[in-house]
Amino acid sequence: MFGAPPMLYDPAQSAQQQDQRGMADYDAWAESFAQGRQYANAGATGYAQAGSVPHFERHEVVDGVTGTEGEAVCEKLNGQQVDGCQARERRTLFLSDASEAWARVRDVLAQLNQEIIGPYTLGDQLSLADLHLAAWLARLITLAGGTLADDGTVAIGKLEAHVGGPGGGFALVKDFSVAEARRRAGLTVQDPESRERQNRLAAFWDAVRERQSFKNVYKDGLH
Repeated sequence: MFGAPPMLYDPAQSAQQQDQRGMADYDAWAESFAQGRQYANAGATGYAQAGSVPHFERHEVVDGVTGTEGEAVCEKLNGQQVDGCQARERRTLFLSDASEAWARVRDVLAQLNQEIIGPYTLGDQLSLADLHLAAWLARLITLAGGTLADDGTVAIGKLEAHVGGPGGGFALVKDFSVAEARRRAGLTVQDPESRERQNRLAAFWDAVRERQSFKNVYKDGLH
């Protein structure tokens, strides 16, 4: 029916983790540097050891590329080169890959919205496919800033905005009757005569989030 959805990482969250790892490396160096200074200060009493103070060079040019500190700078610590430029390039590449992954998710969402019958994947009966889709969609909605309190229209709306990219404009086709979707899912229909329509993923979300098993799993919030 449709292929397996791609696995995702949140670019902002991953970038923050990379920053935290960078700070941990710096903290380790700072501690080593402080110890080196203590050894150096003790030199007069014979406790200093050669090479105990880290050697720290700045403003080095990388591959002939000049630039200001923080843009094209290599640093050396105890003779081991730490290439800040390469680290920055790896981070840029990672964020680019993450952006492309979200673009692929956009395509998958459009295909899913077109192919599921509604309100569940295969119609009005819950199936094994729905369990997988529910967990995957819950994760995406979490990354998009959604919560369990959001109904289908709001939750999928946040997801549409998240995957739409800088230009936005991404919207799933709304071709499913809200009243019919709720009737098929066994939910209360406030206005049977309503002509309001929603996309099928929104109808799916409304159906699964009302199930007690789903509430039990996500009682502490989406994840």
